[in-house]
Amino acid sequence: MGGSVAIYHLEKPSGIRVGNTFEVSGEQTHKGVELNLYGEITPAIRLLGGASYIDSEMATTTEGINQGRSAIGVPEFQLNLGGEWDTPLINHLTLTSRIIYTGEQYADQSGRIELPHWTRVDIGARYTTKAAGKPLVLRANLENLFNESSWGVSNAGYLYVGDARSLQLSATIDF
Repeated sequence: MGGSVAIYHLEKPSGIRVGNTFEVSGEQTHKGVELNLYGEITPAIRLLGGASYIDSEMATTTEGINQGRSAIGVPEFQLNLGGEWDTPLINHLTLTSRIIYTGEQYADQSGRIELPHWTRVDIGARYTTKAAGKPLVLRANLENLFNESSWGVSNAGYLYVGDARSLQLSATIDF
C-alpha cells in the first residue's frame, strides 16, 4: 500500500477569447490538496484512487471585471477509484473497474454558465496468454457503462460533450 498528499498553490496566465483570437489576459490562482492511495489489498486485488479539492480564482482580469470568480473548467472536487481483481474462475483473467466523479465547473468567466457534476463508471477485462511463444494481452474496456450524459469545458471556454458508452478492444504482443 502507498499514498501521497500534495498541497499546492499555483499561479498561471489566464486567457480570454476576443473575437476569433485567444489572448493572455490576467492571472489565475489554484490552491488545493490532492490525496492518492494505491496498493494491493490481497495478491489478487489492487486499488488505485485519488481525491482533490481545488480553489480556483481569477486573480487578475482585464479591467477587473471577472476578478475573484472561479476559473473556467476547474471543478472544485474530483474523485477517482479504480480496482483490479485477478479472478480465480479463469487463470490469467483480470477484471477491472473505475469510477470517476467530476464536480461542477464554470464554462464562462462571468460565472453565469455552470456545468453540472458528473459520474462515470467503466468496466473491463484483461486476459494474458501466449501466441507463438510471445506474451499476448487481450483487453476489453466498456467506458461509461450507464451511458450517462456529461459536458466538459476547456480552459478556453469551449464546451464539449462527454463520450457516450463505448467499447474498446485491443491486443498487444511482445516481440
